[in-house]
Amino acid sequence: MMRDYEPKKMKQVHFTGIRRVLEKANIVKPGGIILVNADMVEEADLNATRKDVKVVPVHCDTLADQVKNPKGANIVMIGAIAKLLGDFDHETGVEGMNDMFRKKGKNKYEALNAAAFEVGYYAV
Repeated sequence: MMRDYEPKKMKQVHFTGIRRVLEKANIVKPGGIILVNADMVEEADLNATRKDVKVVPVHCDTLADQVKNPKGANIVMIGAIAKLLGDFDHETGVEGMNDMFRKKGKNKYEALNAAAFEVGYYAV
């Protein structure tokens, strides 16, 4: 869905379209979890979601800023997802993420990304 928008308009789409996305999140099975960046959603919008799913707000932008990684909101969310899924522990998640970034030649961001992953992991 987001592929149809120009990158410069993406943030606006997130802000204006998030309520509709949450309300129509029919791909999530009853009892499932929807994670949202709480810095992009009004509290009323969170309360307007389906009642048969758990909505987990994560203040991704705020947490990323706290660890001096303002571009790391997505990594914060990955940390939260990893914790909620429970497939691996914090250390394994950080190691796997850092290994992936090393393979892409982006190892200079390891410390920043590890900090963002950690705050997301422990935020939920």
